[in-house]
Amino acid sequence: MKKITLKQAIEEFPIYLNIKGITKSSAKAYLGDLKIFKNFMKDNYPSVVYIDTIRNFHIISYRNFLVEKMENREYKKSTVDRKFDSIKVFFDYLEFYNYIKKNFVKNFTFQRCRNITYSETKEINIPNYLDEEELKMIIDAVKKDRTANKLRDLAILELLRTTGCRRSSVLDLEWKDINFSKKEILIKHQKTKNWSNVPLARSLEQALIDYKFSLTEHTPNVFNIKKDAYNDLINKYVEKSGLKKDFKITGHTFRHSFITFLVKKDVPLDKIAKYTGHKDLRSLNIYTHLVPTDLDDVASLFG
Repeated sequence: MKKITLKQAIEEFPIYLNIKGITKSSAKAYLGDLKIFKNFMKDNYPSVVYIDTIRNFHIISYRNFLVEKMENREYKKSTVDRKFDSIKVFFDYLEFYNYIKKNFVKNFTFQRCRNITYSETKEINIPNYLDEEELKMIIDAVKKDRTANKLRDLAILELLRTTGCRRSSVLDLEWKDINFSKKEILIKHQKTKNWSNVPLARSLEQALIDYKFSLTEHTPNVFNIKKDAYNDLINKYVEKSGLKKDFKITGHTFRHSFITFLVKKDVPLDKIAKYTGHKDLRSLNIYTHLVPTDLDDVASLFG
C-alpha cells in the first residue's frame, strides 16, 4: 500500500475522474468539494496528514459539519448531498489505487439531508463535546502552567468555556468590548454578522482582569494572537491535561460543550442563541430533544 498525503491524493484525483469519464463540470465540483474537506481536516485535525490515518469518526465529524452548514442555511440540501457524494467518490478512488486498506466510507450510512424537524433530532449524531470535569482538567492544566503566556491562555480558554464563542470572536475581541463595571462582554459573530452582549461569568471576569494587569503595553485587541498559535495553545493544554478522547479537541469543541452543557441545564434555546449568535433556533436542535425551561442567569452557572 502506497503512503500518500491528503494533499497529494487530491492533486492526483482528477486522473481517476478522467478515467471514469466524469464530465469537466462535475470534476470541477468534486475538486471544489474536496478543497472544503481538506480545509476542514486542516482546521480540526491538523495532525492528520496521510490518507491512511483518516478514520471513520473524521468522516462523521465532517458530515456533522455539512449538516450544520445546511441548518445555518449556508448550504442547500442538494449541495450537502453532493459534497458528501464527493467524499464517497474520493474514497472509491483511494481504494482503486490501493491507497487505503479498507474503504469504510463505501457503506457509510449517510441519511440524505433534508429539512430537519424537532422530532428527527434524535437520529442526528450529537457534535463532539466535553463534560464539566473534562473541561476542568484543561483549565487546571493552564493554571499549573509556568510559561509567560499563562494568563493570556487562561483568559482565552475561559472565554471559550463560558461563552461558547468561535475562534473568530476570540481573535476579534477588543478591550472596548468588555465592560468590567457592568460585568458585560460584547461577542462579535463574524460568521452570522451579528453580535451578543452577555454577562461576564465570574471566572472569565477574573481571568481577563489578571491578564490585563499583567500587560506592559495595551493594544485595541485583547488577544494579539495568530490562528496557528491559537490552535497550538489548545493542543498544548489538552496534552498537558492528559485528557484522551476518540476525537480531536479543538476550540470548536468548547463551543459544542458550552451548548450541550446549557441544554442539559434546561436553558431555553433562545437564550443559548444570544450567546452563540445562531439566527435560526433550529440550528440548535441537533443538541437536544429535551423540553427546555427558563434559567435567570446563564453566566452564574460557571462560577
